[in-house]
Amino acid sequence: MRKVFLNEVSYYVNEKIKITDFDSSLYISTDSMLKDKAGICLPQSIPVEGNVTKYQADDVLVSNIRPYFKKIWISDRCGGCSNDVLVFRAKDSIVPQFLYYVLSDDRFFDHMMAGANGTKMPRGNKKLISMYQFVLPSKMTQHRIADILSRYDKLISNYQKQIILLEEAAKRLYKEWFVDFKYPGCQNNQIDSCQHIGWKKTTIGNIANVSAGGDRPDSFSKEKSSECKIPVYSNGTENEGLYGFTTCAKVFLDSVTVSARGTIGYICLRKNPYYPIVRLLTITPKVKNISAEFIYLCLSSTRIDSNGAAQQQVTVPQFSNKEIVLPPEELQIQFNTIVMRFFNQVEICKKRIYLLVEARDRLLPKLMSEEIEV
Repeated sequence: MRKVFLNEVSYYVNEKIKITDFDSSLYISTDSMLKDKAGICLPQSIPVEGNVTKYQADDVLVSNIRPYFKKIWISDRCGGCSNDVLVFRAKDSIVPQFLYYVLSDDRFFDHMMAGANGTKMPRGNKKLISMYQFVLPSKMTQHRIADILSRYDKLISNYQKQIILLEEAAKRLYKEWFVDFKYPGCQNNQIDSCQHIGWKKTTIGNIANVSAGGDRPDSFSKEKSSECKIPVYSNGTENEGLYGFTTCAKVFLDSVTVSARGTIGYICLRKNPYYPIVRLLTITPKVKNISAEFIYLCLSSTRIDSNGAAQQQVTVPQFSNKEIVLPPEELQIQFNTIVMRFFNQVEICKKRIYLLVEARDRLLPKLMSEEIEV
């Protein structure tokens, strides 16, 4: 067991590939990498031409923009990534999965930030990054450590997949009942809402309070801390718009947020207190039996357009006047009873993910520093 520098056991991949030479779904950018070591999602935008960095299975990808976001992913495929994503490839002396956990250690991201250039959007210094030092155990021990930590990641991944399936089930049920009109007791010859007794047209403003987020709070931290525990959300799509943390919430009730600038129409269900900023729209139910879950599913099934101004955005009056069709109260109650089971299970999965992430991140540095033997 010995101390090594990162450049002794891995190297930067500089090989390029044309963006047109691989499936666009395999493109990785800093925006498609998720904060806090949560992996990747599908890219929001893809270049139409030019060369990008080629990656392959078992490469470790790390975002070099704003390292404090801790964006990292070990590849299970071949593809291309933007130049703002660093691609590390393991040499023979290190197991790729162990390299991934070395670079997942918070101490590595602290090292990146210590040598980063810029303040608003810091960028890691590649030369200094390669001088990161850590303890390299035997390959047998590397495999054991990677195996222990990967068990946590597999459980986290399983819960993430469950969340996707549960939300998809809720959306399918909403579509079946309130878009296709195949709800319990519906007559087959009734093909639109106008033919259904008790259904009515209304506006979002009639069933919910709509407000827009303001400036960033004075008490603010990019990282969650003992003082700053309340999430701050903006109009971004990454990590559900998580911008940072503050000390006091502005919204306490179950609600729905809609991005009003940038990626307009990105919708999230919020079940915990939070602080919205930068004109992020907050929709809070104000009518009995209208739940945040119902509004979330309703908005997810409709198109949200901007106001057409030079700076594309959605305003509070515009959104408040958006028309929707409401089913009878009895049907709303029946629907809520069923769909709440899905969303309650989603919350359980999220809490379990949070606990697993905490446990993994506490264990990781102890395994790396030999505080815990394997």
